[in-house]
Amino acid sequence: MEKLTQWLKSNGITQRALAAHIGVFESTITDVKKGRQRFTLVTAARIELATGGKVRAIDLADPAEVGKIERLK
Repeated sequence: MEKLTQWLKSNGITQRALAAHIGVFESTITDVKKGRQRFTLVTAARIELATGGKVRAIDLADPAEVGKIERLK
C-alpha cells in the first residue's frame, strides 16, 4: 500500500480521483489503507493499469486471490 500512497502523492492524484478512475468508492481505498480489507484482484489490476505498472497488482491484491492464480500455473 505504501507504493500506492507514494505514487498518488508524487503524481498529485487524490484517492477520490483514483477511485473514480478505476470504478470503486473512495472508501474502498481508505479501508485498504487502514487494513480493514484488501483489494480484489480485479481492482488491483485496474490500479496497476492506472499507474502504468508503477504499483503492481500482485502487491495490492488479497493473497487468497493471488494464490488461486498461482495454482492455475
